[in-house]
Order: sequence, then C-alpha cells, then structure tokens
Amino acid sequence: MPPRDPTVLLIRADASVAVGVGHVMRCLALAQEWKRSAGACGGKGRAVMAGVEFPAGLKSRVENEGIEIRPVREVPGSAEDAGQLTELGREINAGVMVLDGYHFSRDYQARVRVFGAFPVMVLDDYAEIGGHDADLILDQNYGADVSLYGTSSRVGRFLLGTDYVLLRREFRLRRKTPRDVADRAGKILIAMGGSDPDNLSGKVIEVLRGLLDDGATFKVVAGPACPHLDVLRKRSGESAGRIDLIADSNDMPDLLAWADLVILAGGGTLWEALCMGCPVVSLARHPVQDVILGKMGKAGIIAYAGFAASLEMKAFQGEIIELVASRPRRAEMSRKGQQLIDGEGTSRVVRALFDMVSSKKTN
Repeated sequence: MPPRDPTVLLIRADASVAVGVGHVMRCLALAQEWKRSAGACGGKGRAVMAGVEFPAGLKSRVENEGIEIRPVREVPGSAEDAGQLTELGREINAGVMVLDGYHFSRDYQARVRVFGAFPVMVLDDYAEIGGHDADLILDQNYGADVSLYGTSSRVGRFLLGTDYVLLRREFRLRRKTPRDVADRAGKILIAMGGSDPDNLSGKVIEVLRGLLDDGATFKVVAGPACPHLDVLRKRSGESAGRIDLIADSNDMPDLLAWADLVILAGGGTLWEALCMGCPVVSLARHPVQDVILGKMGKAGIIAYAGFAASLEMKAFQGEIIELVASRPRRAEMSRKGQQLIDGEGTSRVVRALFDMVSSKKTN
C-alpha cells in the first residue's frame, strides 16, 4: 500500500429530515478550509465526504465547493459502515478521517482508527456519543469541558469551546466589527435549521404576526431538508409582501447582514449569527441544546427562549417585543457575540489536524 497522502481528508457525515443538515454543514466548512490550506502548502487539498442521504440542494452545495461525495450503502454506524469507510479511505489514500454524527460509537471509531490505521478526529456535542477511541475530539460548544468526557475514553487531544467553531470563510469575510445596530429591530430573520421537522418557522410567524401589523418585515429561511415548504409558501403569499420565504439559501451572510434580529433553533446558524454580530433569540430542540443555550442566555450572549416543545408562547412573544424596542440590549448582545466567535475557529481546527497527521508520520 502506498504512503498515505497527508493532504487528503475523508469525512463521514449524514443529513436528512430526522438528523438535520448541521453535521454536514459544519464538515463543509472544515473541508473548505482544508482544501484551501492544503493547496497553499503545495498538496492536492482533496476532500471527500461519505454519507447515506444528502438532500439534493445540500448535495449540490457540497459538490460546488469541489468536495467529492461518495454514497454509504450500509446501516449508519454499523460495523459494515465502518468497514466500507475504511476501504474508501484506502482507495483514495486518505491521510486523515473525520467523523461527525452521534451514531459513530466508540466501537465504530476503533474499527476505523485501529483496524484501518487512520488518524481520526470525532466531532461531538457535550459527549452525546458516549465513549471515544480517537486521536482528536472536537467539541465546539460554549462551556465544553474535558470533564464531560469522563475517564472511559481513549482520546489523544481535545479541542474544546467556541475558539474552534467551524464556520465557512464567507462569514469571516463579511464580518463587520462593531456591527451597526438599528434603533428598532424591524427586519427579523427566522432560521429554524436545515430540516425544521416540527415547523417551528410557522409557529414563530403565527406568534409574532402582530409585529407584521406594526411594519416589521420577516425573512424566513427554509433549509434543504424542510418538509413544510408548501405551508410556508402559503403563509408568505398571504402576507402582502411582509414575509419573504427563502428556500435553501446559499447566501446566509447576506441574510444575516440584513437582519436586525435573528430567531433560530440552536445549531450551526447560531454561531454564524454571533460571528456576524446579530442579536439572537434562540430556542432549543434537544436536551443538549437546552443546557448550552441556557448558559449562553445567563451570560447575556443571546436571549434564550426555552425548549421548543414546551414553549410558553406569551412569554416568547413578550421577549421578542422587548428586544425589538431595546437598542441597548441588542447592541450588548451583538458585542458579546462577536467577542465569543471571531470566525477563525475553522483555521485553528485545520492546523490541529495537520499537526496530528505530522505527528503520526514521525511516530
């Protein structure tokens, strides 16, 4: 077998209505920076992403970045899946593997790392996966700490916290510090993730319809796996131009630059909005988001509205109305958000990956 090519990155991630598109999108940011950095060093700068299911719009977005997509035909997270990934790694002569998904267990990681002899980085969120057998663990969340991972894992190094948030380079390029903050927030962006399975977008529009009567404008982003496009289109068509539905946007930086206030449901869009200096109101869909967003809310970085499944609509409406009118509070949130997310996290992670590959070559 020829020597591994240290500039070839193999990523394993999935996207669907059930799991959303966040795992693939943050890996897209990583692959984008990997190709740029490896190419600048004279290498191929090649990135390959293997997955079970990619919505058509997401597939096009990944491929337009020059990232190859390879289908996975086995049950996600199974031994057969790990075996297929290992064979693919050998076929493309990968120098390093990245796994992003909660179904990639410790056993799966070990099969790839030990039996496949590949350096492995695993992305996790507050130790959702459980045990690990990896060279690097990346947990980019606010408050992430090594104590979350206990003593049962075999991990070479941790990259923890928001210094390592994976963002695509367009957010760093469009970042303006400090951001201009409107006296009154009349332009509201609603972004409930790549799939929005429970139609939070529609529920938020309904709760805030009074703001439309007061002259506000909504832009609603529906992601590539959203199953509620017809319902949202109908609501937009009935709004006399006050609600603009944007399906599968490729230009989130422009939308975030437009917005005076962003309402979202955790996930990668949160970090994008904070990097751009947007005041944010966030809901949580999952228990781990509830913990992370709760901490951020207490620190005044965002306004945390609570768990989406048990949302108190009256309180949520009141919070939004108060924020729309309060320029000082939105300005402080904007400042704290940009302090937290400087847009350089992806380059830090790529440097750590290159360091890991180099150390493996010399050992």
